[in-house]
Amino acid sequence: MNDIREFVYELENLTKKKDIYRLLIADDEAWVQEELSDLIEWERYGIRLLPAAGDGEAALETVRAERPDILITDVNMPFMNGVELLKKVIDESPDTVVIMLSGYDDFHYVRESLVAGALDYLMKPISKMDLINVMKRALDVINERIVTQNDRRTERGILLSAAGSLNDREYSELITGNNAVGSSLRPLMQTMKEIPKGGFVAIMLRVASPETLLPLFEQTPSLLAYAIKHRIEQEISLPLLLLFNNIYNTEEYFLYVGGSAKEISKLSLHLRRVLSEFTSKEVTTGESSLYFSEQDFAAAAVEARRSCKKNEAAEGSAKDNVHRMIAYINENYAEELSLSELSDQYNIESTYLSRLFKKETGETLTAYITERRIEQAIKLMAEAAYSINDIATLVGYDDYNYFNRVFKKHTGYSPSEYRKLSSK
Repeated sequence: MNDIREFVYELENLTKKKDIYRLLIADDEAWVQEELSDLIEWERYGIRLLPAAGDGEAALETVRAERPDILITDVNMPFMNGVELLKKVIDESPDTVVIMLSGYDDFHYVRESLVAGALDYLMKPISKMDLINVMKRALDVINERIVTQNDRRTERGILLSAAGSLNDREYSELITGNNAVGSSLRPLMQTMKEIPKGGFVAIMLRVASPETLLPLFEQTPSLLAYAIKHRIEQEISLPLLLLFNNIYNTEEYFLYVGGSAKEISKLSLHLRRVLSEFTSKEVTTGESSLYFSEQDFAAAAVEARRSCKKNEAAEGSAKDNVHRMIAYINENYAEELSLSELSDQYNIESTYLSRLFKKETGETLTAYITERRIEQAIKLMAEAAYSINDIATLVGYDDYNYFNRVFKKHTGYSPSEYRKLSSK
């Protein structure tokens, strides 16, 4: 799951019926398979036919592999009759609705099938109306079950978000100092996992302007917090002691983890990227130093917040430098420009600069410089006083052949071809 809207979409669709139902026909007579396949327009009912099975064992293999929504099976088949198949299907794929096919001579099987759990039966020769009626019953059963199951999932999600909200409140009070010392700390800490021998670090993730996401969650902060915490939990492989949302500042999410300094730093950067993609919001992170005691719980949170603010300020300064750099490139595109030189000039680590530049412009640094140079080259071509060689030099290319290749890659034409076309 990459986007919070996908999470919302999943919640919204919990009570929707299926769009496609899968049907398996099992009969040892090919003409019966064909008759059933052609008797009604299955796609009109949102039903997809699986490849038919010619005996009970083949049908069971398909059920195990495909888990069809509906199975229509003859009661009298080789290797495994319909009643035996029905019992195994009920045991191994209980959500599959089974409908039996029977001739008049096999009615004793039908009685046994109904007792064993078949939905209904069809007598051969099969009429179109009988088939439609029994299929409608089967779809009603499936849809009712889906709605019931999804209502339970929805209820469970609401309960989880409510329970999570209670925990969020308790831990939020703890980091504000209301619960930081004394006996009140101990019952709260019982919900935490055991602190690793190597200690723990608090990581704070700040999600900018989370209130703008509330309309997606029926203006329910606990559901939004549940979605974000759930996404964070999916990405954590280190020992997790605790994860909560600060209800007094809902931008803040705190997690307490064990692990080496390198592992925690890597996790922090990873969560920042994942959560930014998930929420489509600016996400900043900060980490505390290493702590070993539950009594340091609040102190670790304070330190993580301070680190986050420091990183936020540093990133704001870096962004300002990137914008100054863009203005410099626009004026000095013909100069020798490289990532390492610009990194030194604007005091930004090169890897971070590369990532930040692309985030701010949508392009890599090299691509941005190249585009400015080609744009200027096109402008200069309108002036007859400049040769192609002169233009290449003026926009920063000492090697004419290289300029020719870059220009053609960007415009689809060589410089001389472009000049001829533009002069017509």
